Amino acid sequence: MLGSDAELLAATCRAVESCDHVKNQRQAQICMEALAVHLEELNLPAISAFCSLGKFQPKLLLANESVETTAEMMTRMCEIARKNPEADFGIFRDIMVAAGRLGVQPSEEMQHFLAVKISDGISEIRAVRELLQVADAAQRQGCVDYCLMHDVAREAVKLIEIMEIGQLSHLMGIFARQEVYDGEFLEKARERLLCLLAIREKVGMSGPQMLNLMTVVSRLNTSLDPEQEVLDLLCMRAKELIPTFSEINITQLLLAVQKRRPVVGEAIHELMESVMSRDVSAWSPCSAATTFCALSKLSHFSGELAVTCLTVVNKKGVS
Repeated sequence: MLGSDAELLAATCRAVESCDHVKNQRQAQICMEALAVHLEELNLPAISAFCSLGKFQPKLLLANESVETTAEMMTRMCEIARKNPEADFGIFRDIMVAAGRLGVQPSEEMQHFLAVKISDGISEIRAVRELLQVADAAQRQGCVDYCLMHDVAREAVKLIEIMEIGQLSHLMGIFARQEVYDGEFLEKARERLLCLLAIREKVGMSGPQMLNLMTVVSRLNTSLDPEQEVLDLLCMRAKELIPTFSEINITQLLLAVQKRRPVVGEAIHELMESVMSRDVSAWSPCSAATTFCALSKLSHFSGELAVTCLTVVNKKGVS
């Protein structure tokens, strides 16, 4: 009876996972109460249900005292799945993703085992969302497996033409933090970014997305953008968002630009002019000083903006 009940529970959890999480908090709670019973005798459907809730409602799962969410539990799940001949790629992927979301990693041996299983079956991934989940989970492992990271990069090349700008930015951010420089991926990512930034009207990025992408592009530097084409297009798009940015957002943006050590051309000059359209004299001395420091590291920077920043610092002082 446990098997059939657990299979029903797993299906319910997957349904909850795919729905709006705000509307389904109560359904998730019901699933969790039933899960606590099934975890007494672990089988694949119960593990699948646990992982679905771990991906969908990690905070709710961690806060529930009736469900064990420890490294030992994750290790036990891995061991059970490894010994079960019916366990497929999906179950190992779900265990890794759930462990990352819950912040509780299995033993080092099991982390390595999961990384190998995911690498072996990664070609089964067909959706960008699933690949991003794997990439995020891989970077959260206590022992990051760089073979898996490069396999993710190679698989991303196959899906890159359907990636939206936010998805691409997220994936590049993971690779930048882990210092994964896959040549083919970076080349394709550059082409995709140029296409999205140049063709899509207004790009549709929010301020935070723009700041994140600018930071990632600057961090990857010439590995991604040797001719500075991506940075220049980002500056053109960022110029349109300057009226909506706070002074802190603007300083973050300029710091990201200067980190790239760019050649200051028309796009960057126009970005500076857009910043000057703001009332910089009303900024805090800290923001003004940070902006001046960023400008001082750029060749042929905006003298007018720099003078305005220094004036603010002199008048208001820096605490």
